[in-house]
Amino acid sequence: MFGTSGVLTYASLVREFPTHLAGRVSTGLTLAIFAGAFVVQYGFGLLLNAWPHDTGSYAVVAHRASWAIALLVQLAAGVWYCGLQLNEVRV
Repeated sequence: MFGTSGVLTYASLVREFPTHLAGRVSTGLTLAIFAGAFVVQYGFGLLLNAWPHDTGSYAVVAHRASWAIALLVQLAAGVWYCGLQLNEVRV
């Protein structure tokens, strides 16, 4: 349901810049998405390697910790975003 909604960011972001910069804005957003995905995956790998994994698989606690951190980051971003939206409504 939400997987394809990310495409809407391109349309809304392009409207914030002059039309002659539309291609650069779209390319910049794509670069940011790929760089962000790389950083998140690398971070997950660092967290998983932080716990010993002698049995050939990663520790369950490592998975739980990394998913908990990811959830907390998303919750913090959601609170921040909602706070920005409330400030715009009040002004």
